[in-house]
Amino acid sequence: MKNRLLVLFLGIVFNIYSQNDHLPKEKNMLPLNFKVEYTYRVNHPHSVVPMEMSYPVHLTVTKEMAQYVHNRPKKVFRKDNFQITVNPLFYINNYYYRVDSMVEYRQKDGIYLKAKWKPEYHWEITNETKTIQGYTVRKAVGESIEIPKDDPAYYGKVYAWFTDEIPIPAGPERYVGLPGLILEIEYEKDPGRKIVLNKITFNPPETKWVNIENAIEVPDKLDVIYFWHQHPALIRKLIRKAKRQRKKQRRR
Repeated sequence: MKNRLLVLFLGIVFNIYSQNDHLPKEKNMLPLNFKVEYTYRVNHPHSVVPMEMSYPVHLTVTKEMAQYVHNRPKKVFRKDNFQITVNPLFYINNYYYRVDSMVEYRQKDGIYLKAKWKPEYHWEITNETKTIQGYTVRKAVGESIEIPKDDPAYYGKVYAWFTDEIPIPAGPERYVGLPGLILEIEYEKDPGRKIVLNKITFNPPETKWVNIENAIEVPDKLDVIYFWHQHPALIRKLIRKAKRQRKKQRRR
């Protein structure tokens, strides 16, 4: 019964979406796929070593799933005798929004880790609105999830600006579950960190998916991205085991 109601809800949502003025005028149905391009920005001018970097991230959406790809390049910042190295970071989130299920992959030492869970967010939707590239967006407030609360670097509250003009409950950085697509992300305790919308392309000529095979499933619900820092010994053990298995396969 619950699944039938969810399908009915999404069908109603798609019908509303198909009437959206932002869609191509010749289309009278919801595009089965579209791509959302964002810029991930970090600007910390007042730190011991000032940091400023930005790079593209993107979200590809179909009628079944939203795939978020985050590929941070390596960058070195220097000031006087101080140096900070930002290491590369690559991960993927596959959010199956019809069944509210998240599958995440992260690359570590040439090995992919994998975790599955159901997102649990407690959003407070406010009456604060603004316009982003012609879309009316509303502010929702929740707890940031990138860093644990007891960590001094915790980002505090997350501010997600979403639009119900595109009623897909997805967004960047594992932030999902709102009644519309998230177009912008801000953080309470790290105002220099922000994810902003570049553009949305409906029915792109080519849809590229990142498919990961032979990933190691992490036996825990904890965040894959920071799992390494939470349980380094376990991750090293899993990676060593995977590398041994890979060598055996190559010898055959």
